[in-house]
Amino acid sequence: MGSSATRVFILTFGILITIIVGLQMYWLHRTYIYEQQNFHTSVVKSIRGLYEDIDMVYDPGNKMNTLVETVNPDTYIFRADNLPSSDSLMNYLSYEFDDFNVYTDCITGIYNADKSAYAFVGYLPSVGTPKSKMNNTQLQLYERNYSYVCLYFPHRQSFVLSKMDNWIVATIIVLVLLIGLSFTLYYFFRQKFLNEVQTDFINNVTHEFSTPLAVIELSTDGLERHAEQSDSRLSKYTEMIRHQVSYLKKHIESLMNTVTAEHHASSFEKSPV
Repeated sequence: MGSSATRVFILTFGILITIIVGLQMYWLHRTYIYEQQNFHTSVVKSIRGLYEDIDMVYDPGNKMNTLVETVNPDTYIFRADNLPSSDSLMNYLSYEFDDFNVYTDCITGIYNADKSAYAFVGYLPSVGTPKSKMNNTQLQLYERNYSYVCLYFPHRQSFVLSKMDNWIVATIIVLVLLIGLSFTLYYFFRQKFLNEVQTDFINNVTHEFSTPLAVIELSTDGLERHAEQSDSRLSKYTEMIRHQVSYLKKHIESLMNTVTAEHHASSFEKSPV
């Protein structure tokens, strides 16, 4: 694979990873929004069921959006013209939560508008909430000109996230796999680059040796022809030079063969998957 093809591959792979991570984050965010909306819908349905169980308003025909106020994502207050008893409220509320799958703990308060204070504050645990998370936080007072029941879910966020366990685990697995694949490709191309640099270096060194050796060999041939007609010592020296030239040529050829063999071995070597 050439350098240009390698750059194109790396760029394509980077874009692909970005798209995969972006899509995964997008769907994770959409799932989180959906679970939040689902929790809100379940709580409102529970309040509607509570109105059907207990006579708390003078005009039952009022729409839910006029009776229920969402103070924040964790807190709901709903009108109670007739204040219910604490026992009835807690029992029916527990039943409605179970019926609509609201499996998180709740701090409940009955606000008396005449006294501008809570007439009752109670804690409603859930089977889905560990004892270590049971909350003793005081219920915040919201002054209104009408009596109401307040529902505060201290661990709503944890409950919503628990509904996304599969998505969170899948996202983590995808990220780990992508990171592992990225590191694998990084080391692969790094090793490939080092091998190419090594091969180029050896080829350059071999070329630098081959050229002067060829010149020496030609010079030796010329000396040898003259040595046959003149001095025997010159002939001996010429033979020594030729021997050393042959020795160096063998080493250079051996080095080239080794580099070629390693290149083919690294190209076709199989590894278990």
